[in-house]
Parts: sequence; C-alpha cells; structure tokens
Amino acid sequence: MICTTASSLAAVSGVLKCSNPRKSSVARQSAFRSGVTVSSRSVSITPRGRSLSVSVVAIQGISYNYEEEDKVVTAKMSKWGAYMDNQYPSESWIEDVSKRFPEDGVATVEEARTLIGDELGYKYLDIRAEFELNLGKVTGCVHIPLINARYMYNEKSERVLMQTVNKDFLKQVQAKFPSKDSKIVIGCSDGTNRAIQALIQLDKLGYTNIVGVRGGYNGWINKFDSKFNRRRSDGYTEKYDGNGSDSAGIHASGAGFARMDAMDRIRIKDDTQWIDWE
Repeated sequence: MICTTASSLAAVSGVLKCSNPRKSSVARQSAFRSGVTVSSRSVSITPRGRSLSVSVVAIQGISYNYEEEDKVVTAKMSKWGAYMDNQYPSESWIEDVSKRFPEDGVATVEEARTLIGDELGYKYLDIRAEFELNLGKVTGCVHIPLINARYMYNEKSERVLMQTVNKDFLKQVQAKFPSKDSKIVIGCSDGTNRAIQALIQLDKLGYTNIVGVRGGYNGWINKFDSKFNRRRSDGYTEKYDGNGSDSAGIHASGAGFARMDAMDRIRIKDDTQWIDWE
C-alpha cells in the first residue's frame, strides 16, 4: 500500500465528505462502490520515498480522470485495475489486436496480455530454463524450456551457467499443442535469442498461430503482477477496486501503511550468452 493524503474529498451530491487524510482514500473507495461522483483537489503519493503528485479530477461509475505530468488521462476500470482505450480489456483494443495477430509476428507486452485473454484464447508458452521461474511466471502458462540450464561451480570455484539443449523441446510442444492451429504466445527472458529460435522451429513444424513477446518475461513483470493487475510506470500497482476488497485509491488505504507490492524494475535485456538450439 502507498501512503496517501488528501486535503479534502467531497461527494458532489453532498452525501459523502471526508477531510481526514488517514481516511481520505477510504472515503474515495466508498464513493466508488456506490457510484457517487467524487472530486478532490489533490492527492500526494509517496512511493518508496519518491514524491509523485496526482490530482484526481473525478471518479464516477467505472471510469475516472486524473492529471499526471500536466495532462489529464481518462481511464476505465476492470478487476485488474485502470485501463485506457489502447489497453486490455478495452473492446476496441481487443478487436484491433485480433485483426493484427498472428500476422504481426511479435507482440508488445500489452498486446501479449490481450492475446492470452479469454476473448482471443492464446496460451503463453514460457521457454525459459527452470531456474528462471524463481523470478516468477505468467499465471496459467505452459513451461517447456528450450535450453536446460543451471548454475554450477567449476574447478576454479567459479559459479558458471551450464547449458544443454533440450532435445525433446519440439516433441514436448507437440504433446501440449497437438493442433498446428493452436494459438501460442512464446516468451523467454527478454524476447530475443531463445524466443526467436523457438518461433523459427515451430514455424518449420507448421504452427500457424505463433507470436513472440517483445521484452519477454522481464518486460511482462515490469507491467503486470502475478494476478494480472497493471503496474504503474514507477513500479507499483494502480488498482482502483470497487468490488469490496481491502485496497483503496491507488493501491492505498490511508497514511502509515507499508507498500504491499513494492518491487524494483527488472532490467529487460538478458546479457546471458544462450547457446543455439541446433
């Protein structure tokens, strides 16, 4: 949770008023649940010691406007957090992505999130090595490593990454995806070396609906958490929740609480020199 203070919050209808900084976000949450329009002059958010000023202009129904960096942004609400017209689960955005893929071949993280949504039905194939899953994985993914790898100590007591080709990779993929029409999103650590190799091999096998993820899992975890909640650009989750959960405001429920989703941004580029599959 993020410490939040507000000079005042007041429902336009006059039903709800709150000037206590510690309860301001709770007031905003209550108003959001009831669908009452809420206005506030300013909200000060302090993520991990850094100051960020956001002015919430209005919240009504399932959408809100907020000012950030001298511009007003209009967003809508979903169970995964706020989203805009060029983000999932916007209906127009889903339609646009469905028209462009798989022909576009490589998707951004936002496009990949859209592809694996219920509407388009792609499955995320994680081809990273087993040890990389310690960082996390896309919920519901299929894991088949292209390269098996683990850290070991050599004769000089140096910790080195030992790599071997997963010779059964194609057989394992065909076992999980027997139809060549299967819709598959392929991701490695950063969406380069291994993902490209896998795309080439599956294309040779005749798979027609395969898409790579630019940025791979490193890009994914910077944008979404394990429950598909959308992270804000500075590393915390933006989550206005009107469904009765204990979160309020921008993943906050008042001053004095520690952040629940604190994380440092993951460097997207993977400098590991991965071996070739063939």
